[in-house]
Parts: sequence; structure tokens; C-alpha cells
Amino acid sequence: MARNLSIKVQVTGPTSSAVLTLPRHDHITRQIKASRRYYEIDLLNAIRDLDLHGVYLDVGGHCGNHSVYFLKECPSTGVIAVEPSDDSYARLKESVGANLNGKTAVCIHAAVHDVWESCSVIEVDKGNTGMNRVEAGGTTKVITLDEIADTTDDPIAFIKLDVENCEPAVLRSGLKLLERVRPPI
Repeated sequence: MARNLSIKVQVTGPTSSAVLTLPRHDHITRQIKASRRYYEIDLLNAIRDLDLHGVYLDVGGHCGNHSVYFLKECPSTGVIAVEPSDDSYARLKESVGANLNGKTAVCIHAAVHDVWESCSVIEVDKGNTGMNRVEAGGTTKVITLDEIADTTDDPIAFIKLDVENCEPAVLRSGLKLLERVRPPI
């Protein structure tokens, strides 16, 4: 990731501030810079108000906006964030690493799907990297929700999905988890 393609933006949440590493010329970055608040703050506050204790799973973590909010503002015990795009994954790791808030976080460079073994990340809109999508084949690793759930001893308390029309495949990849825990999605 070229350093000049990313910027750091400070955001303010309900109880604390954070610094996010974001793509310089991007729709989400413009929204965050203009408000100095997390992207989709009303949705995030509603998730916080659920008062769920355990691990928050962020599938399609992009640059870490939601993951950092889950770490700093929610009663999570930790976060597992999954992102297939190389550039977004690098920003995700940087954003999460700078905002651990005494909690644990794992960033996974992969996509989530029920049948694919690998995928390619397709850039749909250079001005909105959150719209990247994946398709079968390629060099990016693919894992399942059930495999992710097996990496933690803490219960999965919440699952956030932003996977550009792959939601059914992602959910099918976690049937054991969903039957066992039934977390809000």
C-alpha cells in the first residue's frame, strides 16, 4: 500500500476518540472527514445499545471503521475482522492496531464463503473502495464463518456483514456457529 494513498482521520465516538487509516480519495473517507464521526454512526450506536458481551465479528472489515467502534465503544471482549482486499486489509490492520483499547483483535486477510477455495477482489469503483466485490478463483484466501469461530474461546456476540451480495454464501459458511450461538447479524 502506498503511504500517500492513505490518510489518518480522527473520529469522535460516544465515549472516546480514535484514529482511522483511510484511503485518501474515497467516498467513506469524505463522509468521515466531514463529520469527524464514525461512518454509519447511527447504526453503530444501535449495535452498542444491544449491550452484547463477547467477540464481535466484522466480515468485510474494509478499513476498520466498524471494528474500531466495536473495540472502543461496545462491550466486546475483542474483534475478529476479515477483509480480502490487500489495500483495505493493510488499512484495517493499522486502524485496529492503533485502537485496541485493552482488548484483543485479530485481522484476517481473506474472504468468507461456503464453497470457494480462493477468490479475486474486483474493484468496482475507485472512489468507493468499500464497494469492492469478490469472485471465485484467484489468489486470495477464502475461509468459513465456522473456521473463524473456532479461533476464539469467547462466544461470538455479534456478526456484521458487508460483503457486496455474498451474504447467503457467508451465512451458509457458518451454519454450525449460527445454530449454536444465534448471534444478531
